[in-house]
Amino acid sequence: MRVSIADVNGEALQQTVAEIKGKFPNVDLLAVQVDVSKYEEVTAFKERVFEWAGEVSVVLNNAGICPTGGKSWEGLEQWRAVIDVNLIG
Repeated sequence: MRVSIADVNGEALQQTVAEIKGKFPNVDLLAVQVDVSKYEEVTAFKERVFEWAGEVSVVLNNAGICPTGGKSWEGLEQWRAVIDVNLIG
């Protein structure tokens, strides 16, 4: 079985790789650090996955952010980040 995963956080990505390999040692795994709010990174990841796997049977997108109250919701940049990740990414 082939599985490709992506995460914006490189440390979390490596932790997930270790967990998957620990439970499924024979899985063929591609792990790439990707910021889903950046179209170019998503496109590059997609192309890399198709080069590596040949075809894709299932896609699961579980990206999402939710700033928590207070100043984290102030300003256009925070709102754009939420829109870029949750709706576009």
